[in-house]
Amino acid sequence: MQKDYCKSLINHIHRLNGQLTTLAGYIENERNCDDVMQLAMSATKSFDSLKSKVIEAYINKEIICDEKLSFGKTRKFQKMLSLIKT
Repeated sequence: MQKDYCKSLINHIHRLNGQLTTLAGYIENERNCDDVMQLAMSATKSFDSLKSKVIEAYINKEIICDEKLSFGKTRKFQKMLSLIKT
């Protein structure tokens, strides 16, 4: 992975960690359920986004950039990536 892209992933992980720390605080301080659920859902979406970015990076680096891969297979992987992002 490129250095800038890795830095972007690390920043994403730090933001997610902050959300989880805040969520733990909400639970410890017995915040209302609406606040806890909203933050939990936000953290879940953030983790899903991180997961998609890692999968995308892997597919781009290890599969699509493979010179032996046919054009048709490359297009299939690109279509799969677009589905993962949605």
